Amino acid sequence: MDEADAIGRRVAHARKLRGLTQLGLAGRAHVSKSLIAQVESGHKPATPSLVAAVSAALNVDLTDLTGQPYRGSNARSDRIHTAIPQIRQALVYWDVAPILDVPPRPLGELAAETDRAGQLRMQASYVELGALLPALLLELTVHAYQARDAQRARAFRYLADAYTAVDSMAYKLGYMDLFAIAAERMAWAATQADDPLLRPVSAIRRSSAFLAAGAWYGGMRLLDRAGREIEDGLSDQPGALSVLGTVHLRTAIMAAREAAPARPGTRSAGPARSAIASAKRPAITGCCSARRTWPFMRSLSRSNSGMPMRPSAGTLTLYFRPGWPVSGPVTTTSICPARGCGSGTTPGPWPASPRQNNSLPSAPGITPWPVRR
Repeated sequence: MDEADAIGRRVAHARKLRGLTQLGLAGRAHVSKSLIAQVESGHKPATPSLVAAVSAALNVDLTDLTGQPYRGSNARSDRIHTAIPQIRQALVYWDVAPILDVPPRPLGELAAETDRAGQLRMQASYVELGALLPALLLELTVHAYQARDAQRARAFRYLADAYTAVDSMAYKLGYMDLFAIAAERMAWAATQADDPLLRPVSAIRRSSAFLAAGAWYGGMRLLDRAGREIEDGLSDQPGALSVLGTVHLRTAIMAAREAAPARPGTRSAGPARSAIASAKRPAITGCCSARRTWPFMRSLSRSNSGMPMRPSAGTLTLYFRPGWPVSGPVTTTSICPARGCGSGTTPGPWPASPRQNNSLPSAPGITPWPVRR
């Protein structure tokens, strides 16, 4: 029985326990009866938004429909879950320091262990990650309570990173309660860490709980607060634009799930498109935050041939890595050492077709990282 069929069977079982017909459930979930019938029969997969809507309509836990956590079918495939009880126990210690049998390892050694946890998380090596996390969490918690000043803030930064590894592992394995606890612990550690960007990053992590629960509007409010925090006081931090773009893209997902209409009297296509448009701005306002208004700039996109294409009159400003081959009328006018990029301008008009564009003969040497308009 595949996953789609299994979820469909669980939806049908939960619906019958509530005494509802397929039409009745469709009405409560604001979807068509045909969709409910196809999902229950396994002919169509249940999307996350549908599962969340059905969960709310039937007043059942989301995991009752998805079958989480995702246990293995044999000892080999199930061993990935063996560390979960120890991780749960380690997460209990947050407002009180644990008492260890031996002193914790030095913070520098734990920093390397935290980096390794991050690598294992990116590789989805959850068996190895699970074996590493319990001791790492406990030892970092001891340091967070025993250290002072800068060392304490540093310990909380590593602890926040370790909590991120936990919430990622828990989410992938389907332990949604453990994921929510880990995300909250990360938010707590981020407020005391020496990296101010960890606060909005923790909001991005926590927004997955809103996404899974179908609380899209609440998730949008959380992300809006994170975005404002970056724009109001953290825009000069390295990596701020990347985090802000992620905030906007996650907001777009929330808005699309919410399916909220555009506000009356506006020309917006709705919050989802608005959030996507907002996500583009950090990507194209790039590396030198002091210069933000460029009235005649145009961005480049690439055709399959790799040539730039964007018809426009005016001035085109490109941002490119130093050392990349640039020829044609582009002239370097400024350098941004902090971001490691340069800028150049070239006058329009630009031809309408990439085949006609001879203004930048070495256009493949210029990449849209980042291009401002």
